[in-house]
Amino acid sequence: MRNDPARKIPRSLDLVEDLARRGVDLSQDHAVEHFFVGGANHARAVGELMGEGGYTVCEAPNSQSDEDFSVLVSQPIDGESITRAIVDSCRIAEAKGLGYDGWDVDVSRWKLKGEG
Repeated sequence: MRNDPARKIPRSLDLVEDLARRGVDLSQDHAVEHFFVGGANHARAVGELMGEGGYTVCEAPNSQSDEDFSVLVSQPIDGESITRAIVDSCRIAEAKGLGYDGWDVDVSRWKLKGEG
């Protein structure tokens, strides 16, 4: 299966641990961007499916590319929540004939440990 969550989860859990070490408050919801490949015309449908799955979808923008798009959701970034989001995103991508490329969160606006 091209959307195998077991291949994506370990790296994601490492990222969650790194964010925690850097002092990011993981208990709050954050704007997490989930990336999909294989047809930006599916952005709205994927956003709707994520919304039906219990995610608060902030945005499912049309991409400049015909192939890539992302869905921005509000969610916690703890290990359990990220694992569930990866499994759900892989399932949705598989159902739509897309690839799930992972997630990211912008921490640039947060004051991290050790910063004045």
